[in-house]
Amino acid sequence: MIMTITIQQALRPLFLTCFVIGLGAYPIKQPHLRIRWVTYLSILYSLTFWSLYIYVLYYVTTVFTLQRIFFTVINFIVLMINILATITSSFVGFYYHKKFEMCMIKLDAVDNTLEQLGTPKMDKQIFMWSKQIIIGWFIYVFLMNIYNVQYYAQYISIFWALVLSGIVHYSTHVNILVDCLVVILLYVGNRFDKVHEHIKCLVGKELGMRYTWNRPIIAINKSTNNYKQVFWTTMHLYLELHRIARELNLMFGMKMTLQTASYLLYLTAFCYHMFLFIKYEYRKDLSFFDWFMICVWTSLFIIRLYIINYICDSVRYKANGINKTIDQLTHVMRYADIWEEICQFILQAIHHPLKFTGMGLFEFGQKFFWKFCITIATFVMIMIQMKVPINLTFDI
Repeated sequence: MIMTITIQQALRPLFLTCFVIGLGAYPIKQPHLRIRWVTYLSILYSLTFWSLYIYVLYYVTTVFTLQRIFFTVINFIVLMINILATITSSFVGFYYHKKFEMCMIKLDAVDNTLEQLGTPKMDKQIFMWSKQIIIGWFIYVFLMNIYNVQYYAQYISIFWALVLSGIVHYSTHVNILVDCLVVILLYVGNRFDKVHEHIKCLVGKELGMRYTWNRPIIAINKSTNNYKQVFWTTMHLYLELHRIARELNLMFGMKMTLQTASYLLYLTAFCYHMFLFIKYEYRKDLSFFDWFMICVWTSLFIIRLYIINYICDSVRYKANGINKTIDQLTHVMRYADIWEEICQFILQAIHHPLKFTGMGLFEFGQKFFWKFCITIATFVMIMIQMKVPINLTFDI
């Protein structure tokens, strides 16, 4: 007997890690069990965790000066935004905890329905991906902490270098793991693809009133005697995925907006610093390893921002592109009796397209990414023209 797992169970390693670092509720093995005291204890744990973190951070700033810890004002501002984004993400996660669980249950129901149409589940693959994400994140944190300890050890003792490396950069490392939760949105995009393929099946081939799905993605051939049932099932799946994507955007929108603001500040300051280093030949003061870590750190910011916008744009394109395929059904006489319903569905989809926005301020996507890069270049040029004085010794 083959044991099946749900989406929540497949992502449990990721959710469990988020709980340990203070970002969410403890993931129960049986999602159908609604145990309130587990959620309340998780909230208490998160409050205690972040209160202790803020206290330790405050204590460290009293032992050392802000100049010694952050080196520049911009680093301090970026850190505060990262901490705000992390804590906000934590408590927004608790606020939307029930809604998030419902999204996972609905997504699992979509998977079950697609399985009845012949599309195999990807739960085991997601389980492996979640474990790989956790392992990769731990390796990244370990390597970055080694570099930060080595950097701080030039000015203070090894013990305090370890403390500062773990405390000061903790929120930045945690936010990277939060960004990894976008894998859920990537999975929603995959389900849109499968729905799209089933709609293409309705358009592509006609075998009278009986149609057999025999595409490569299907493990076991399925057949149906009711094309209307297949059509309305796929439409229901599309609308359900549409609602899930909107709710996920609502849950993660605030965090992504704050994170984008920190990227804008940090990358603008970084580019301006690099310009001054090159112009005044301060680049000789940094070793090859320092330059390598600078490139790695900067590339990490840019890659994270690009991946988030790429996934949002990809899911949006997949969701809104189904309309063209559905419109082809109005040219098939077999579906003449449901043309009116098809047209109503198309109009509804056109007037309510899927969008991923940052608290309604802007729309994520490839266009936003390039506008973001142009904005950074504009700010750097303004700072160069104004000759903004800034301390050249800063921490990467």
